[in-house]
Formats: sequence, structure tokens, C-alpha cells
Amino acid sequence: MRHNRSHRSAGRTRALFSRVLRAQLRLKVMAGVVAVTLVALAAFDAGAVTTMRRYLLNQTDSNLKVALTLTIPRLPAILPPGNVQVRFFVNEAMLPRLKFDDVVNVRCDGCAEDITAKVSFISRTSEFTPPVIYSLDERHKLVFMIEARSEHPELLRVGQPVSVTLAAPGSAP
Repeated sequence: MRHNRSHRSAGRTRALFSRVLRAQLRLKVMAGVVAVTLVALAAFDAGAVTTMRRYLLNQTDSNLKVALTLTIPRLPAILPPGNVQVRFFVNEAMLPRLKFDDVVNVRCDGCAEDITAKVSFISRTSEFTPPVIYSLDERHKLVFMIEARSEHPELLRVGQPVSVTLAAPGSAP
């Protein structure tokens, strides 16, 4: 009977050990399935977000194109070329070097030649760009608005980005 008990005990131990191994194997398989599922969901989310972003940008671009085609033909009527001016900003250190009627060089992408303009306005007040907390440490961010008018305003477009430099003394616009 003792022999039979030890044989049963060994059988139970093997069966228990077998169950533990199967449970561990099932756990590893489930962990693998969960990991693959999470990776697949993350990839799907990234793909869905990218697709949605692309769709929204295309919709915005097409709506913007429609709006621009409706308004661009009217812009010259709203703002005749003679009223086009170059607006730029200078820092506090540069401000004393500019005077009313000074000549500035204006360059832009796609412009055939350098365009000159005369300073027609110098702001008396500074502004922060971008808005910041007012402190002495932020003083270097102060800028002053300057406006200049060109003799050839038809060469410029409203809202066109430009680069402005001071012309050599004695330059004519």
C-alpha cells in the first residue's frame, strides 16, 4: 500500500507540474496575444490619425482655395497698388538708425529686382512680439513698427513676406 501511495503521489505531482507548465504556457501565449494586439491597435491608431489629419488638411486647402478665388479678384479694388506699403519691425537698438524718408531695400522671393522704399511711418510706441510678461529681462523683445512706401508698389503683393535692409546713404527710392 505504501508503494501504491507513493506512486499516486508521484502521479499527482507530475499532473500538478504538467498543469502548472500548461498554465505558464497559456499565460505566455496570452501575453503574446495582448502584446500583438496592443501593437496592432497603436499602428491602427497612428494610421487612422494620419489619415484623418491628411483628410482635414486637404479639406482645409480646398476650402481655402475656394475662398481665395472668390476674394483675390476683389483685392485690387479694395487696396489700389498706390496704397500698398511695406510694414516691418525693428528692435530698440536699430530704431535710432531710421528716420522719416530714409531709403530701405526690400527683397522678396520671386521679385525680379531689389525694390526700394521710403520710410513713411515710425511708431512712437513699442510692442512685444510675441506677447510676454513685462519685465526688464524681456526688453530685448521690444519692437517698433515701421512703414515704407515704394515708387513701384505694383511689384509687391499684400501680405507678401519681405526682407528689409537699410540702403546706403544717398540712395534714391
